[in-house]
Amino acid sequence: MLDSGASHPRYVLDGVVDTSESRKNNIEAMLSAMGGKLIYSGGQYFVSAAAYSAPTVSIDESVLSGTISVQTKQSRRTLYNGVKGVFVSEEDNYIVADYPSITSSAYSAEDGEPIFLDMVLPFTTNNIRAQRLAKLALLQSRQQTSITLPCNLAALKFKAGDNISVSNTRLGYTNKVFEVIGYDMTLADDGSIVVEVNAIETDSSIYDWTTSDEQEFITAVK
Repeated sequence: MLDSGASHPRYVLDGVVDTSESRKNNIEAMLSAMGGKLIYSGGQYFVSAAAYSAPTVSIDESVLSGTISVQTKQSRRTLYNGVKGVFVSEEDNYIVADYPSITSSAYSAEDGEPIFLDMVLPFTTNNIRAQRLAKLALLQSRQQTSITLPCNLAALKFKAGDNISVSNTRLGYTNKVFEVIGYDMTLADDGSIVVEVNAIETDSSIYDWTTSDEQEFITAVK
């Protein structure tokens, strides 16, 4: 729902693919319009748009084959307290314009300085969609806890991009939600196969959007 009372699709791909660009650059540009990921799993590529999916897989001590490794802080290079950038404004006759920046004074105070992500949205033409994508990028960067889960072969039933629910008494986790970002397969000392699942915390709230989030966009075209 928008501040005007209307509604529109959350993501729309608006743009022209330049065949002189590499496939990688074109795919990344298109993915930017939906906060998306290109995932390779089982010999196939999957496109995943940014949307929360409730976990359908639970990981607990019965699936684990070793000790969970936890990292509570990510690199400062992936941490932001503000997001700004340009999009192709439909309200300005499709010229490149700045969308309203998304900032957090609380995160800025926590970090001790402003840290901006400059995010270009070449396939986004609506300023509210641009704001939504900027807010999503900001909140995703604040998800700091990552884990490595050594699991048995039961872990092969999910892929990168899936959300899983993790419960662990030692860590105090009860159905804590993580997004799988990849996995490796190794051999244990006894010769058994260990699936080491890499995941980062996520939450449904980072995908929320309300009318109070919407900022005024001042068009440059008179």
